[in-house]
Formats: sequence, structure tokens, C-alpha cells
Amino acid sequence: MALVEQAICTIEKVNFQGLGEGKTEQGPVRLPYVLPGDVAEFERHAYRGKSETILKNIVEKNASRKEPVCQYFGACGGCLLQHFLDEDYAKFKVGMLENALKEMLYIPNVILPLITVPFGQRRRANMNGVKKNDQVYLGFHRFHSHQIINLDYCPSLLPELSAIIAPLKKALAVVMEDREKLVLFVAKSASGIDVSLEIHNRTFLEEHKRKVLKEFALECNVGRLIFRYRKRVDVIHGDESIPYVVFDGVEVAIDSHCFLQSSDMSDRVLGDMVVKYLTSHKEHVGCDVKILDLFCGRGTYTIPLSRHAHVDGFECDAKALRALGDAAQTNNLPITLKQRDLFSYPLTSEELINYRKCIINPPRAGAEAQIREITNSKIEEICYVSCSPETFVRDAKILVESGYTLVEVTPFDQFYYSPHLEVIGYFKK
Repeated sequence: MALVEQAICTIEKVNFQGLGEGKTEQGPVRLPYVLPGDVAEFERHAYRGKSETILKNIVEKNASRKEPVCQYFGACGGCLLQHFLDEDYAKFKVGMLENALKEMLYIPNVILPLITVPFGQRRRANMNGVKKNDQVYLGFHRFHSHQIINLDYCPSLLPELSAIIAPLKKALAVVMEDREKLVLFVAKSASGIDVSLEIHNRTFLEEHKRKVLKEFALECNVGRLIFRYRKRVDVIHGDESIPYVVFDGVEVAIDSHCFLQSSDMSDRVLGDMVVKYLTSHKEHVGCDVKILDLFCGRGTYTIPLSRHAHVDGFECDAKALRALGDAAQTNNLPITLKQRDLFSYPLTSEELINYRKCIINPPRAGAEAQIREITNSKIEEICYVSCSPETFVRDAKILVESGYTLVEVTPFDQFYYSPHLEVIGYFKK
């Protein structure tokens, strides 16, 4: 990359990607870890027709800032907003939703108060590692970089997960060869800590290296530690029992790679909200009524809803469906599941004819094709859980223009100090 500018600019605002915006004669400047009013020194680099600005120093700091809770803030790209005062942070998160809803000319009172999962509750993470000069570097990437920021702890994780990082690095220093790269997945399940590691191009582990990892697992109270090579799974520590999470009292199998909400609290809060919205009218709920669960995953909403009505769940992930199906069968729950790619093959309006209530929880891309089919159906109530305010509003606009009312919408912050926001909207026709 070629250096094309070294300059100083004043930050005018922080956008909803968490980047401070300013400008110079050479164009817009976007920098992490700054606040409005900061005077920032930066470099602009160009490569193949694209430019990137890199923060070098904050020359003058806005007085309205908080001391970051993590020593790695400013290097690690995981948390961009630790320097916000609490009041400013909450306004920023609600502002993300307000800004997205402007496109719909929304009524302000449909936005309910922000719900926040406290910092330090994240139950899963994936990290990258490399061994260089007999030292293991393990952590998350620097902002907009492939460089690994070497961590000894991470306060955004549950304390028991954060506590295993430093001792794991010591064990990996024995296990890894120089210049080997590693991908690590950790998760806290109801049955204990689950650790999965993959070392690039390593097909097996010698016995003395397995012993080092097993000793680490025992000392750090890790429930299961596995070594992966492609589809091959080698259980280094723990028995053959599968880790699980609990949704509304029901155990559902997981692994450290699978999608989960960020915390146990997230499961409970989101599950309670969905149940409240779709079962509040008791005359419309019962054994003769089916609730549709689109992108049902492992059953965060399917299981609690099944306490009130039969639930039909659709999901493309075969492992998730198998785990949910086993849980439903074991607990005799009124749940029917079908594997389906709802992006390529959304349920048609004809297939939706027998449903009046629906929960939809798509990935970040939203579910535009499925939403358009829903607008031609007889579905009367929709609970839409989204991890992107932008795609939520895009899909909500389609619903509203076809006759649905956005009754209320809740901003839900489950990734504290990050520019990420969950949105829960309730629609009625």
C-alpha cells in the first residue's frame, strides 16, 4: 500500500459502524476509537484504486469519554465503543434503530426502551493463532487487518472463558510448530466449557502433545477438548457426550462451531418476547393452531412456543435440525421440522395458507423473498428478530406497504461495546 496522505482532522461525528468521520482536502476520513470533537492524526494509504485511513494518534481528546475497560482497546478490533460514556453509548445504540427507521417515516413511540445484556456475558468466541519465534499469538484481529492481537484475557467473554486464554497459549506453545496457524472455537455450554482447535495442515497430534492439551483441560476445568482436521474429530479430553444448551428447560445438543445467541440471557429475553407476542391472544392459540418458525435453528423460539401450540420449523442447517428434532422427540414436544433453504426456496403463499402466526429470525442478509411471500398469505401476526437494523427496515417496509402495522420494535444490545444491534419487531394485519 502506498502512503498518500499524512494529516490531522477533527472528528465531526461517529457513524453507525462505530467509525468517527472527518474530512480533509483529499476526501472523507473514517477512523476507529475516536469521538466527535477529537483531533486525530492519521495516514491515508492507497492500494489498487482503494484507500484506507489508519489512526496514528489522538492529538486532542474530547473530554466526554470513558476509560476503556480492556487494555487491548485501540488495537483489538472486537470492541470499538468502550470509550463512550454510558449515556452516550445507550443513545448511540437506540440511534442505530431510529436512523434505520427514518426510511419508513416511523412513529417514534413504536420504539420500546433499549434492552442490554451486560458486558462480560458472551459465551462463545472464535480466535486465530500463530506461533512465531517460540511464542504463540492468540486472539482477535486488529481492526481492518489480518494481524492477530495477542490476548491474555478478554473481558467481553464470560470470566471462565477469559480465564483459559493464557494457560491455553502455554499449552499451544508445546503443541504447535513454528509458523503454524490455528483456529480456535470456545463455547460455554450448560454442560461445561467446550474447546475445539484446528491447526493448519495438521492431520493428527502426537501422544505427548495430546497429553499437554489434556493436562490443560483438567487444570482449567474444560469439559471437552477436541482436535479437528476437516471432518475428522479427535476427542482429546472428555467423553463422547455432546455439549448442550437449555431452551425453556429442554436440553439441545451444540458444538463450539454452531450458531448460538451471544449469551444465556439473550436466549431467555428473546424467547420470552417472542412467546409474549405470539401467544398473548389465548383464543388464537391451542392444539389446533400452528405457529410457523422460519430459520428455526436449534430451537431458541421453537421450544418455548411449543408449550402453547404446535410449531412447524424450517431451517437449512441439517445439524441444527437434527439436534432440535432429537430434543423435541425426547421431550415429546409438538414440533414438526423440515430442512429447507429459505433464501433459494421460500415458502410460497400457497404453502403458508394454514398459518396465522409466524416468527422469522433470518441471518444478517434478511429474508426479502420470504417476506414477499408472507405478504400474500393469511398470516396475521409476525414477530421478526433481526441482527441488522438495515435489512430489518427493508423487509419491514415491504410488510407495512402490504397492509401490516409495525406495532412496536425493541432495540436489543447483546454485543456490548460493539456497533451491533439486534432488533425485535412485532407486526399485525
